[in-house]
Amino acid sequence: MTVQRPFPPPAVRLPTDKLLFVFAAIALVSFLAPLQIIAPCSADDGDVATANADTTASQDVSDSADSDSVDSSLDPQYWAEQLGHDRFLRRESATRELIQLGDAAVDPLVAVIDNGNLEVNQRAISILSAIALQQSPKEDDGAYGALLTLSDTSAGSRLSMVQRALAEIAATRREQAESILRDAGYFIGADHFSFSLSTLIIPVKMLRVDGSWKDEPDTVTWLRWLTDIQYAEIRGDAVCTDVIKQLAKMPSLQYLAIIDGDLDAEAISEMKSMAQLKELELRYVSLDDEKRELLSSVPIRLTLSIMGTGTSEEQADQMRRDLPGLAIIHHNGGFLGVNCSTRSEACIIDAIVRESAAEAAGLRPGDMIIGIDQTEVEQFSDLQQAVKQRKAGDEIEVRYRRLNLGEVATVKATLRKYRSR
Repeated sequence: MTVQRPFPPPAVRLPTDKLLFVFAAIALVSFLAPLQIIAPCSADDGDVATANADTTASQDVSDSADSDSVDSSLDPQYWAEQLGHDRFLRRESATRELIQLGDAAVDPLVAVIDNGNLEVNQRAISILSAIALQQSPKEDDGAYGALLTLSDTSAGSRLSMVQRALAEIAATRREQAESILRDAGYFIGADHFSFSLSTLIIPVKMLRVDGSWKDEPDTVTWLRWLTDIQYAEIRGDAVCTDVIKQLAKMPSLQYLAIIDGDLDAEAISEMKSMAQLKELELRYVSLDDEKRELLSSVPIRLTLSIMGTGTSEEQADQMRRDLPGLAIIHHNGGFLGVNCSTRSEACIIDAIVRESAAEAAGLRPGDMIIGIDQTEVEQFSDLQQAVKQRKAGDEIEVRYRRLNLGEVATVKATLRKYRSR
């Protein structure tokens, strides 16, 4: 018997357009299902969303209040603590308020620096720098003093931030100092610095304080902020304790000439702190035994030149014995005013200094000097040695032979003070 198996029902074939519709519906359901899980629509959830929006708006209002209306009655400690607040606008408000508080904010700022993180430290140090620039240029305490102390006690990134702040203060103060001092008659600029009858050929940035300066106590305190000047020359009434005291605070000063002034014992004592001083010249500055003794305590590194100070050769020799590591140049102060070649076997004048004793006596370039009074002169060094023993105002007899003339001529010359150009 043959069993007949039923035939499977014929496959249902949907039109192509209906298939596309089914596939699109499935894709849409798959996309909407996660959204319904994450954010289901209900009355309660709507309340939560509204509450969140209200909180965000409240925070925006609070931040706006931080930036616009600051309660100045709050103490500096509170504002110092706000430098670490989560919200940026609150940190900005605290920064502005602390700068306005000035000196009252210094101790709280130092406290947060000791305990703060990198960002808090950076803000606090920046605020101290801003407060320091509000201080008088003569003050070493307050915010500036706090930064100096931090530079001695800090390390790593904090030390770098403090040093950067101090450098920015110095740069700002230097610009202010140059402007104020120039207006007061101080010369600050490029010129030829002269030391012990020698003048630098290349101009250098230098400070000169002479008769044109204005003696104002508040102005002279700006000298300490000339942080990049190595050369200084002071003359006349500017040779005083107030000026010397501020020169001693100039961190880069290495070469100092004090000319035609009354240098008292107090001013010399102020020079004891000039640890960076390499060369010091005292030109036509009277020295007695007390002042010479005080000079031995000034930490000059290389050379001391004393010209026209009333110091005898014997006293200069004693100073050399007392200060064996220091080159001491002694000159009684008389100046003839001739330039001669050191390479020539004879003392032949190359040039005459204007308004000098040599010019007044009628000496000329090309003249060969052969004698000063009873001293024979063969080379320029002989002439220098003979003249340095005389003082300004002394009269000497110069024997010379003029070019192309065989006879020896004699002329009298009254020595003058050395004047640098």
